[in-house]
Amino acid sequence: MKVFLSLPMHGLTREAILDEIAKMELTVEKLYDVEDIEFIMNHNCIPRKGVKHPRPYCLASAIEKIADCDLVVFHPDYRQANGCMIEYEVCHRYHINAYVLSEEEMLS
Repeated sequence: MKVFLSLPMHGLTREAILDEIAKMELTVEKLYDVEDIEFIMNHNCIPRKGVKHPRPYCLASAIEKIADCDLVVFHPDYRQANGCMIEYEVCHRYHINAYVLSEEEMLS
């Protein structure tokens, strides 16, 4: 099962991003009783040289990855990031399985 993780990243350190990803992965593994989960993320997006707007460039890359996943899991704070909200809207409009983690799920 391929699971895309969507989380706010703008303004966070690499360490903070990796910490949130690890929490999300553990939470998803607890929630879904599936033997083989492949986590897909977009935290390593590097826009090609000369791109005028790197954030939309990386959003396009994320949407391309979402198109190949079985499930998209959203961080509880996804509404704080434009990119995450657009990813959520893509899932909603194109009937892609999506799940928003709660704060309680992330803490347990």
